[in-house]
Amino acid sequence: MKGRMVLNVIVTVMCMVFSMSLQARGPVASASHAPITDGVSHLLSLERKAQLQDVRYNLSFNIPEKKTESVTGTVTITFEWRGNKRDSLQIDFQEEVYGDIHINGKARAADHRHEHIIIPGRLLKSGKVNHVAMTFACGDKALNRNDDYMYTLFVPDHARSVFPCFDQPDIKARFQLTLQMPQGWTAISNGKPLPDPKPLPDPPQRGGGTCAEFEVTDLLPTYLFSFTAGKFHTATAMRDGRKLTILHREDDSKKTAQLDTIFDQAALALRWMEEYTHIRQPFQKYGLVVLPGYQFGGMEHPGCIQLRDQTVFLGDNPTTDERLNRLHLIAHETAHLWFGDLVTMRWFDDVWTKEVFANFMADKIAREQYPDINHDINFLKTHYLLSLSTDRTEGTHPIQQPLDNLNNAGLLYGNIIYHKAPIMMRQLEEKMGADAFQRGLQKYLRTFSFANATWDDLINILDQERPEAGLKTFDDLWVKKKGLADVTIHAEGGNFDPMAYGRYIINSPSLQWLLHNWHTLPETHRYAALIYIHDAYLRHQVGNAEAFTSLINGVRQQDNQLVTTTCFTLLHDILTDTPKDARADYENEMMTFGMQCADKSMRRRLLQGLTTNATSPAIIDSIYRIWEAANYEVFTDRDYMGMAYLLALLMPDRHNHILSTQRQRLKNADLLREFDFVSRGCTPDTLEQQCLFESLLKKENRVIEPFASALLSLLNDPLREPFSNRYILPALEKLEEVQQTGDIFFPLNWCQALLSGHRSKEAYLLVRQFLDHHPGYPENLKGKLLQAAYRISSSLK
Repeated sequence: MKGRMVLNVIVTVMCMVFSMSLQARGPVASASHAPITDGVSHLLSLERKAQLQDVRYNLSFNIPEKKTESVTGTVTITFEWRGNKRDSLQIDFQEEVYGDIHINGKARAADHRHEHIIIPGRLLKSGKVNHVAMTFACGDKALNRNDDYMYTLFVPDHARSVFPCFDQPDIKARFQLTLQMPQGWTAISNGKPLPDPKPLPDPPQRGGGTCAEFEVTDLLPTYLFSFTAGKFHTATAMRDGRKLTILHREDDSKKTAQLDTIFDQAALALRWMEEYTHIRQPFQKYGLVVLPGYQFGGMEHPGCIQLRDQTVFLGDNPTTDERLNRLHLIAHETAHLWFGDLVTMRWFDDVWTKEVFANFMADKIAREQYPDINHDINFLKTHYLLSLSTDRTEGTHPIQQPLDNLNNAGLLYGNIIYHKAPIMMRQLEEKMGADAFQRGLQKYLRTFSFANATWDDLINILDQERPEAGLKTFDDLWVKKKGLADVTIHAEGGNFDPMAYGRYIINSPSLQWLLHNWHTLPETHRYAALIYIHDAYLRHQVGNAEAFTSLINGVRQQDNQLVTTTCFTLLHDILTDTPKDARADYENEMMTFGMQCADKSMRRRLLQGLTTNATSPAIIDSIYRIWEAANYEVFTDRDYMGMAYLLALLMPDRHNHILSTQRQRLKNADLLREFDFVSRGCTPDTLEQQCLFESLLKKENRVIEPFASALLSLLNDPLREPFSNRYILPALEKLEEVQQTGDIFFPLNWCQALLSGHRSKEAYLLVRQFLDHHPGYPENLKGKLLQAAYRISSSLK
């Protein structure tokens, strides 16, 4: 809102003035300017960057066997202090400190307020090494504790919920880590394990235990420091003369047989990045951790990269999409070792710079792994539909966004930085030429290795490489402004640029030509035509029947899986919008086509949508027979779980039988844990549904965010509207708490789980009522809500 925009401008100007004043004074900071407030303000980050040098953390954690008991820890923070006696030093910490803190060996009561421990400058030695030590209780928020494993996830500012630290990206440090864990647990961290680890003397691990120590000699910001501990299988392999490690919990031999492929793809990504950047893999080691129920796709912690199991371990008949997605994920997180880890943004307003290059490099790496695939189509498929899904809404925003405090940094993430930014970067590379672009990136990485940089630093380097490219004007149009430029499409005969991005303007004759002829175009144009048809459908230039007929007729003539699977996605999208009384013919046509697909992976992909989305009695009967037999070779355990959820919703008299039968079939403990949490949403009892919804309003029941999102989505299934409309306002009232207590993608996931099943005018009016009653609502959070609500509002136009 206007008042909040004015505040952001004031804060930005204050930060600029303060930064200039620090630079003018030289290396020693003067009296503290940053107020003591919650979070990590930009002002505080500037102040501490001037005050501190050579930061080191010596950390130890005691992890009890029961997750109901608190994890405790000790830390000694060592640093050179460049401030003076009139200054104070703020150490970030959200949880409880036990007893006194020790400053250079002297005990002192902790001055702990507004999520900071305040150290008076008079107690520190200016220009010398200082030590601050304390014992503390850890918050569970970023520890992701399960019964027999845990993993830390500190991005963007959650390290301060686990240990006292300087939680900002431009204070890089070295770490020493000791973990006291339950017996039978193993651990991995950023650094190499030390031999003969010494158990922690106090407090003792109940019932025995095991110990691990790690030394992290690479400079890392706190958000990249990480460890995982628990019951895991460990796999190792040698590739190109280096040892690679994977920790995982998978017991299915068909899936663990894929480990060699995962190692190969990791090695390819490393080799490609080294050749492109001319910089060897910069960190001590390379390791992967594959996690069930993981709330991200992956996270780029050097030495212990985290990956979501569903993306990495594929079913028996993976589609081309699924194989590409696995490689893309591994390559994306590996590319981060250079872009984000080696060179880190100075402040999180430039977080998009690490994400754009991770995605952009992953696209290039995929070209080497899969040379026979049309990679222009893959680029369109990977980025355009997702970017447009945000950019066409009221909730869109520029690629680069302002940030006043790190406690709002999670709201910067989304489709614009992950998908619009690579579209921009592809055009920037074309303007410069690939060789000049590569030289510029190499210079950027060399200049800022193990340090921090801004987007403007990079633009200046690239501009020096190719001044005639006009990059600063390009930057202003693409990076600093939001929304879509108009792009006129003359469709007849394929007379258009398939890589054009914007608000597509197509006159009626061109649109009609596309609807009847898109499948005859060259491959890349054919895929772009699907994007245009979908865009026209969303803007009501094309009706359900016309769009469905065009896609179902065209898909029968496709032999490119990337085109075919997108057709399937768009057909299911149309099906969701189609009134129940008109759906039977569509569902029957899709089922018939799916069963006739000769390619097993394509058959599975089309039927997947139907088995979680169908409503007509004949198709539901077919799905029930497939589920009951449980021997259809193209389906996975997770596919059968989705069928069970749909059937339990549609057959309330048999829902207990369906769910209990499905539960008995599950052999994987992690999958069973997910099923037990999510399947409760299938209950036909409206009182139980209400109780389940109210349970999700408590933060302790949202700890495993993918499970919470799946349960909320079931409670708001289209079959349950209008009853489920009662959940909209209370769920939105909790949105700020969801943002404050959840991880970076959860606010949008919460809104999508809540709203995606709604298409009614009543639901739309409830969303507008919420916004009208909250005129000062945080702008970025409002943006997430407007993105999620787009399909409700567009369906009513």
